[in-house]
Amino acid sequence: MPIRILIVILLLILSLPVMAKEKDVDYLSLAAILIKDGHYDRAEAALMKLEIAQEANKAQGNDEEVIEDKARFYTLKGLVQLKKQDFVNAKASFQSAIQAGQTELVVYVYLAQAAYGDKDYRTTLDAIANAGEQAKSVKGLYTIKAQSHWKLDEKNSAWNALQAGLDQFPDEAVFLRQQIFFLLELKLYQDAIVIGNKYLSRAEAVVEDYLAIGSSLRKSHEAEKSISILEKAKLIYPDDTRVVVELAHAYLDSDKVVVAAELFQHVASLDTEYMSEAAELFRRAGKLGRALNLNAQVRDKAKKLKQRLAILLEYEDFELAAAMDKPLNRIGLLEDEDIRYATAYSLFKAGQFDEASEQLSFIKRPDLFRKSTELRKVMQNCESAAWSCY
Repeated sequence: MPIRILIVILLLILSLPVMAKEKDVDYLSLAAILIKDGHYDRAEAALMKLEIAQEANKAQGNDEEVIEDKARFYTLKGLVQLKKQDFVNAKASFQSAIQAGQTELVVYVYLAQAAYGDKDYRTTLDAIANAGEQAKSVKGLYTIKAQSHWKLDEKNSAWNALQAGLDQFPDEAVFLRQQIFFLLELKLYQDAIVIGNKYLSRAEAVVEDYLAIGSSLRKSHEAEKSISILEKAKLIYPDDTRVVVELAHAYLDSDKVVVAAELFQHVASLDTEYMSEAAELFRRAGKLGRALNLNAQVRDKAKKLKQRLAILLEYEDFELAAAMDKPLNRIGLLEDEDIRYATAYSLFKAGQFDEASEQLSFIKRPDLFRKSTELRKVMQNCESAAWSCY
């Protein structure tokens, strides 16, 4: 028995007159009213008083039942636990209510919700079946039933549950939404697109729906289908950075780097945090002038210098790249041996052999050390036959 209850029992034994006065209080009805009004903590306290009084009676050897209607008591207790998302205890309370003789079918609806929250999918399905006609009017039970079947790898039953929900509530779009994600998981992309377009044409579809469907298609390696959904979203939400970024990634997956770069540039005009991504994509697309222009607007200095070095090397502007050695060193980027080697290479190409050798002397990583040794040999050859290096 919890120590807290033991302490309260002792206090109650010492204050029997007070308890006698409270015996006339209908705590079950009070708890029911409090639950209805959303006062779950107070309802829990009212039910706790009954439990404590019951324990106090037992401690005195008194067989009198304080909780006379146990079916109702456990139902109310389960409701409080369910509202507090204490699914394990809620499930146990509803099962106790049924064992105590609860005949209201709605208790099975509550049990299904608690069992689903506890990820006990078989109990969820059994409870829905036992709820009978009561379950047919509860929209949420159709999705719970479908998900439970799906989790138990009963795919056909899951689909049938959603279809039953649509038949019962034809205007409820949530069932269409769920069907889309079932189809995507089954890799039935064309069917998912058909239902997806039907769902997205409804007034209640929001930007998150477009994103969820578009992202799922892209991650399922269906970039072109993802683009068709996300392009519609961009028309409706042109300034939502999430849509534009997801669309850009879909174009990247389709190897359309320039289009993705243009989209990231648009996003960067709304949120400068995306400026470096835009510059990087233009670099990958070979649009080095535009990459440098966007790079100049990057706020993060370390990210900006690192990216600028990469662009200049690709541009083969070794003089400017070599001139970056001091700024890179000031903010500690030369501690990255890849950057140090790139700087050394730029210095070599700019004809600054001594400076290049100094940078190479710091390199320890085996793969770069071997490349450094080769570069030193090239520099030695250049010094003995300078004409061969130009």
